[in-house]
Amino acid sequence: MSIKYNIQFSLNLGKVFSEVGALTESVNTHLAAMGCDEKLTLRGQPFKMTLTVERELTEVEIEKMKDIIMGQLCESFVGSNPMCELFRRQSGNVPQSAS
Repeated sequence: MSIKYNIQFSLNLGKVFSEVGALTESVNTHLAAMGCDEKLTLRGQPFKMTLTVERELTEVEIEKMKDIIMGQLCESFVGSNPMCELFRRQSGNVPQSAS
């Protein structure tokens, strides 16, 4: 039986898309002119993945998978500050025990 994990990562969209970066810079400039120290950051979840495996992963294996995916995202989207938002086993794929 296969076990599936749902995985979601988010990225700072202003570092991925120049148009979004220009928008956030403009808003932040206006906020600063109004005396606000807060800065707008737009994050998106463009990556929703499903990992299918033949057995349940250990916590160590889950952390290793996160590290591998984060490394690839950092390489592909430099400066995007990727974050793992979700890494969870899908419900409903539990092996049935014999009665």
